[in-house]
Amino acid sequence: MTTNPENKYLTRQYAATDFSFPYVQGLRGEDPKQYGYFVPLSQANKAGWRDLASDKLTEYAYNTGKTEVGILLQQPRMSITPVCQLGMFDRKASLEDETLVVIGKWDRQYRGDENIGNFQIYLVMFFDERKQPLHDIPLKLVAKGAQQATLSERWQQFCVAVARCQAQAHKVFFSPRNEVFNALCLFQPHLIRKSVGEKTKSPALYVDGYVEPTVDNWQDFFLGTDADLTDMVVGLMNPRPRLLLADPTAGSISLTPAAEPQPQLEAQSAHPNVGIPALDPHPAIDVQSSTVAPDGSGSNEIGTTVNITSEIDTDDIDKIPF
Repeated sequence: MTTNPENKYLTRQYAATDFSFPYVQGLRGEDPKQYGYFVPLSQANKAGWRDLASDKLTEYAYNTGKTEVGILLQQPRMSITPVCQLGMFDRKASLEDETLVVIGKWDRQYRGDENIGNFQIYLVMFFDERKQPLHDIPLKLVAKGAQQATLSERWQQFCVAVARCQAQAHKVFFSPRNEVFNALCLFQPHLIRKSVGEKTKSPALYVDGYVEPTVDNWQDFFLGTDADLTDMVVGLMNPRPRLLLADPTAGSISLTPAAEPQPQLEAQSAHPNVGIPALDPHPAIDVQSSTVAPDGSGSNEIGTTVNITSEIDTDDIDKIPF
């Protein structure tokens, strides 16, 4: 029997509308050598990971003693877009309930409150050195504390750097770009395991910098030079303007394994510059149990810093089942 590629049942018309994105975890590593972005094997399969050879897999050990096999990325190339605004959660209640107890959208009045943590949810895709995707479906990343603050800050700086290099290469005036351009920037962060915190220090996954684009090689850091790849990434990631990102809703999100405390750092909201495309409803994301961005905290342009102090939650409990 042959398959007819024109069969309507094989088209995107029948794609799932209630799909839940697989997740990736930002882990500091109980073993100091095992820090980075970890995709459990079950999630890699769900994401359509293209190479799951045994030599590409790592057995990760959580602080609970549980182990899990998956893909560990320590030098990733990644496309990023925020799903929702910067949010806050109750750290003590989260530890007691072993859930992420979301309070709601970030409020500056809580800066300095040791019991309030910051978090933001992103969609990410990972690529190889030839700018080819390593998987077919975006992964959900719940970044908290130091990981969220440094990821947001460095990513915003990187997007500005790519835009500047592109402007110089074409001999045109530089201007910040919108969320679609930013989602097409191929971010290569320098990940480290670092002890952070003001009062009590403990290790966290930390974005210490990134590979810098230049006028000569900026296209190596930009997916938008390939029309087919661009359409795929924008279609899958659905980047949205900051003003259209959903606010988080108060409530509990189930987390596994259990949380453990971490130190304090500056939170950064990832908010792409406003340049509003048509909003495409995204049923795959349960934004009501998501995160939020700071309000009234200064400029909303890429590369700006939002000075908000918040608590760092554990970075090894990002298994949020929505």
